[in-house]
Amino acid sequence: MLFLMSGVIGNLCVYEQRMQGNIGLTQGRLMSEAVMMALAQKGMNRQEAHELMRKLALKSEHEARPFKEVLLEDKLVTKRLNKKEIEKALNPKNYLGTTVSQIDSVVKKTMDERRTRE
Repeated sequence: MLFLMSGVIGNLCVYEQRMQGNIGLTQGRLMSEAVMMALAQKGMNRQEAHELMRKLALKSEHEARPFKEVLLEDKLVTKRLNKKEIEKALNPKNYLGTTVSQIDSVVKKTMDERRTRE
């Protein structure tokens, strides 16, 4: 399994600009879950936040407008989140969680294993 993953990771190409372009296709709607979580952390009922994000994402799509604009116009959202908090929630880099540390840990463990086999 490690050998197989080594082949996958060894041949992996990441095209950051293409990834950014793909994220941009949704005009920010891709980050609706992060906004929902931010609203829940600010005291909004999770189910209500989910339904609100669904409604606003559809509005953004139907009106072909950036999700951020739609969020900033909504009184229920701005009652709980200010512009900076909305921007933070919409930033995909803030949504990586522990991904970076997990990758670093796997790479370190793999390198350590390789050294012990040499």
